[in-house]
Amino acid sequence: MQIGENDVALGIDVGAERKGCHLVALSGARQIVGAPEVVHSADEIAARVAATKPAVVAIDSPCGWSAGGKSRRAERDLARAGIQSFYTPTRERAAQTPGFYGWIFAGERVYAAVRSTHPLYAGQGSIWAKSMEVFPNATTRMLTGRRPPLGESKSAWRRQLLDAQGVDQTRLSNLDFVDAALCALTGLYALDGDYQPFGDAEEGILITPRAH
Repeated sequence: MQIGENDVALGIDVGAERKGCHLVALSGARQIVGAPEVVHSADEIAARVAATKPAVVAIDSPCGWSAGGKSRRAERDLARAGIQSFYTPTRERAAQTPGFYGWIFAGERVYAAVRSTHPLYAGQGSIWAKSMEVFPNATTRMLTGRRPPLGESKSAWRRQLLDAQGVDQTRLSNLDFVDAALCALTGLYALDGDYQPFGDAEEGILITPRAH
């Protein structure tokens, strides 16, 4: 299915309970839809999904746990591609230090909140009307083809990419909203079929744009 200008990707940058989740929706025309917002509950996320009716929900949080080690295949595959990421252990190991891994447990609740309308993409079939795991750093690396230059901030590097993609950043007041916009941008690439999967269905698939 070809993406249209009015199709919407909802990006969610997941934070632990106190920080909340930052949400940004982008249309196929790279326009921000509605107001970027911070929410703190699964009900609020479900309400935003119901109001926005996104074609895809792109979430910056692991969508699964390691099956038996200190990391998932998705993270090891990214590392082989030269992209470092936070490693996700087994759920049992994470539960021993819930404060440190709180944002991943928060992400688990986000996936559950959208599951009824946007089940998790497991690597087969269409990505439309699905939720999926994304990673803003990997998206930026894939679309810029480089690491941030020495001395350049992560925020500036990512904002430059959004500028190049035609995304108006007037309402993206901090890095969390920038990352949520990059999540949504990744969703648009995925809807267009221009994406690359990392990982497997057992531990979770992470989606990036294809390298450009």
